[in-house]
Amino acid sequence: MKYFCFTLAAAFGVSQKIAFGADDGMPQLNPEFWAAQVFWLILIFSILYLIIWKVFLPRITDNIESRKLRVINDLNEAENLKRALKKNLKNIIK
Repeated sequence: MKYFCFTLAAAFGVSQKIAFGADDGMPQLNPEFWAAQVFWLILIFSILYLIIWKVFLPRITDNIESRKLRVINDLNEAENLKRALKKNLKNIIK
């Protein structure tokens, strides 16, 4: 059974090499295509950078600022309610 699995794996490997044309090598590693790859790399990452900078980053910072203000307002309201409660308790106790 062990030899059968090894033979099957070897046959699969050989057939894949023939099917995908691996004799030519990987085009990503071929220096002939590096200029085109660098061009597309710079273009795509520049576009992604601009989209993140102009669209997503302002939304994130606005969201963070609104959450900060909401927390500060909630803390101030809680402090005011605490003062009012203490004042009411003093009035009730007298």
